[in-house]
Amino acid sequence: MATNEELQQQLDAVREEMRQLRAQLRGSAPAGTARVLTRRNLLRAAPVAALGGALTAMAASPAAAATGQPLLLGRDNTAGSDTTTLESPLTLNGRVWAAGISLTGIALNTNGSASVAIQNLAGGTSLDVSGGFAEGQTGDAIHAGASGAVAVAAVATDAPVRFSPDIRPGTAVTASADRGHALVAATSSTTTSEDAVTIDYAGTSRAVYAQSHNPANINGTVTGVNEGHGTGVWGEQRNNTGPGFGVVGVGGSQGRGAQFTGGVAQARLVPGRSSTHPVTGKTGDLYVDSAVRLWFCTRASAGSTAAVWKQIG
Repeated sequence: MATNEELQQQLDAVREEMRQLRAQLRGSAPAGTARVLTRRNLLRAAPVAALGGALTAMAASPAAAATGQPLLLGRDNTAGSDTTTLESPLTLNGRVWAAGISLTGIALNTNGSASVAIQNLAGGTSLDVSGGFAEGQTGDAIHAGASGAVAVAAVATDAPVRFSPDIRPGTAVTASADRGHALVAATSSTTTSEDAVTIDYAGTSRAVYAQSHNPANINGTVTGVNEGHGTGVWGEQRNNTGPGFGVVGVGGSQGRGAQFTGGVAQARLVPGRSSTHPVTGKTGDLYVDSAVRLWFCTRASAGSTAAVWKQIG
């Protein structure tokens, strides 16, 4: 009985004959190499072909395209340490999962679900994108556009700390830059009534926090400029059940809490609805009543004791 090695040799010989016959039919067989597959050779090939599946299973080699072979659809493809390159544009309708992928250009279309889902199971950065660059030219790292929808949606969830009851909160968006703008938001329509930036905050700290660290910076940390007839900076406190401030200005030991400049008036106090000053007040309060009289609080109210007001105008 023939050994596995002998059967493999016979199978290889039959495959070589088949290859030469195919080449001969195409008119490209190498000179002096083509041999006719005789009836005797066919009979000899029969048991070898029957054992082909068993030999393939024994070899445990995957049905895949290896280095130097054509790309096979519906099969795993590998190029070893080489790179497999697709010359033509690639369009995929469906979902792509890849442990690693490097593409010059790709168009992905899907219905309902994400076109590309990327996850780093090791807990690192899932997607790192660098802007296109060449000598004297640069490009956006990511350019996102959406028709009637959100161009970019960033959602960060809390995660439990391993072996600890603590929770690590996530950050939805982090933007940093060396010299350029860290974040730019622009709305091009001149007729839109939508806000350019909206922030919905449910916590107990600040909805927006901005801090400038440069001691030589004399510009406003937060600046509002309105080129129309509106307000540069608007501050509003809506809770009517307790005290609060629409705008607060605090200066350092050598600074001032606020500064106002205006061609018509430096500041304006809108007259209130009361015919006189309030019963309560804090020291330093200014109030203009409905009769346009200006009152200044010289002593704050305390409990049932009313505040002391002095008319100054």
